[in-house]
Amino acid sequence: MIDLVQVGLRITELRKNAGLTQVRLAERLNITHQAISKWETGVSLPDAEYLVLLSKLFGVAIEVILQGGAADEPSDSTPHEQSRATDMDQLVSIAPVVDRDTIGRLVLSADATDTEMHHLHCLAPFVSSEALNHLVRNMRPENIREDELQSLAAFL
Repeated sequence: MIDLVQVGLRITELRKNAGLTQVRLAERLNITHQAISKWETGVSLPDAEYLVLLSKLFGVAIEVILQGGAADEPSDSTPHEQSRATDMDQLVSIAPVVDRDTIGRLVLSADATDTEMHHLHCLAPFVSSEALNHLVRNMRPENIREDELQSLAAFL
C-alpha cells in the first residue's frame, strides 16, 4: 500500500535536493504550485505522467518516489540499457495505481525493445490488448517465450 504522506516527504526531499521551490517545480511541470503542495502534504498522489516526469527530473526510479529506497543501484548494464529497463520496470510499478487509459498511453509510447516476458505478465491485467500487442510486436525475438505467451492469450 502506498503511503501518501511518505510519498509527499520523498517528493519534498527530492525537490529540495534539486534546489527547487514548489513554485519553480510547478513551472517546470507546467502545473500549479498548489498541486505540488498537495503531493508534498500527502493530500494527493501525482498522476502517472507526473511520476514519470518527476522520476526523470530528479534522476530516480519511480519506485524511489513511491516506496523509498536507494536512488542509485549498481548495475553492469550501460546507461541506455538501464534507461530502457527502468522505463519498463517503472511502468510495471505504476500500473496498479493509475487508470487504464494512462498506463495504456505510456505503454504505447515506451521503447518496448527490451521488454521481457515478466513485464507482459505484470502489465497484462492493466492495459488494453492493443497496448499488450504493441509490446509483443516490438520485443526482441529472443525475449519471447511462446509457452509463456500462450498464458497471455486471454489478454490479447
